[in-house]
Amino acid sequence: MNYNHMEFFYNNTAPNLLISFDENRITQVLTNLIDNSIKYGKAENGRIGIEVSYVKRRNN
Repeated sequence: MNYNHMEFFYNNTAPNLLISFDENRITQVLTNLIDNSIKYGKAENGRIGIEVSYVKRRNN
C-alpha cells in the first residue's frame, strides 16, 4: 500500500462543547477508527477525517 497520498483532517464545529470521557477509551476508539480507515479505505489519494459536532436531540 502507498500511504504517500493520504490526507488527514480534523473539523470542530462545536468549539465550546465540553464533555467528559475516559481518556483511554476515547484514544482507543479514535485509534481504531483511523486504523480501519487506513486498512480498508483507498490507499492512494485517500482522505481520513474526524469531525466533532453538536446535534440537539429531539424529545420523543
